[in-house]
Amino acid sequence: MANHDRIKRRQLIREAEGYLDLMSVFEDRWKLDPELAEKMAHRVLETLDQIDQPQGFKGEILYLKGQAFRALGRLIEAADFLEQSRESNPESLPAILALAWCYKRLNRIAMAIEIMREGVQFDSESAIAHYNLACYLALDSNLKESVHHLAIALEIDPHFRTLVANEPDFDSIRHTKEFQAALSVIV
Repeated sequence: MANHDRIKRRQLIREAEGYLDLMSVFEDRWKLDPELAEKMAHRVLETLDQIDQPQGFKGEILYLKGQAFRALGRLIEAADFLEQSRESNPESLPAILALAWCYKRLNRIAMAIEIMREGVQFDSESAIAHYNLACYLALDSNLKESVHHLAIALEIDPHFRTLVANEPDFDSIRHTKEFQAALSVIV
């Protein structure tokens, strides 16, 4: 019976992940109708609430709840669930990225930076971790460290170079010689 419960929990988690994937898969090109997005986010929460004994899945469930609240624009609640998720799995880069994203939008840049520094420590080869840290450092007017992490991100994955031109986080440092030098390095 315990194995059946575990399988059922896993199915519910996959269902919730599926709703979140549907909400985000084409968001670059086509915005999901806000009313439909809200319904889907609530469906994620309803699905996860069906799991009464989350043994072994607690961190994942908390992460998914955080993502659902993030989709609803309820960033304080999202941050709370994402923090709890990190307590269950401190090295979860997806939770770190999502939590820092929330803190940036809650105008808690120092917290976003602190969390992304942890992310870079846990996964020093993650281009997205270095890139996001560079963004948050730029918002904090930390030119030297921002350029350093941007250069690392570009070295790991040159694709991030295409994002820089449209990234408003870099606006305050974009025209500095250090920033321009980091972009001119051929990777």
